[in-house]
Amino acid sequence: MRAKQTPQGVVLALPGSAPDAISSTVEVRWKGAIEVEQSPQAQAADGVTELRAADAEIHGSQAQYEHGEQRDNIGFWLDPADWVSWRLAVVRPGRYRIEAVLAGPGGSQLEVAIGDRRVRVTSPPTGDYGRFETAPAGELLLPAGTVAVEVRPVAQGWQPVNLKALRLVPAP
Repeated sequence: MRAKQTPQGVVLALPGSAPDAISSTVEVRWKGAIEVEQSPQAQAADGVTELRAADAEIHGSQAQYEHGEQRDNIGFWLDPADWVSWRLAVVRPGRYRIEAVLAGPGGSQLEVAIGDRRVRVTSPPTGDYGRFETAPAGELLLPAGTVAVEVRPVAQGWQPVNLKALRLVPAP
């Protein structure tokens, strides 16, 4: 069996027919550490994309994913140095409305960045960390290819918020 490295990963050349028609096994061995890279999330066919808290990569020491009744969000976001990100495969480039699904006391600002483009969203006062509302953040231009989508607190005036999702909707 031969293996070949491609931009999509390692491709194995297998025999044309299985040695056993019912159950064949392929064993792969390699030297060194295995590097696993999570595939970027793909846009939906209509371009609308929801980046869910459960799929976010959390950077920092306190923010964490919470699950359960009225949760499924990034919570315990006490430190404004903590931030979250997603990798997104953009197949429909263009201008997108950015919306954040948030809960908390309100007034805190988050900055959404895609490359060097940034918009801010102010968290609405929802009265409870489990009562989520959608807040508009503005519009950003999404280039084709894989991009990093980052959400960072604005330190000045920061109060914890819960982030359930970030939505990217094609702008009219």
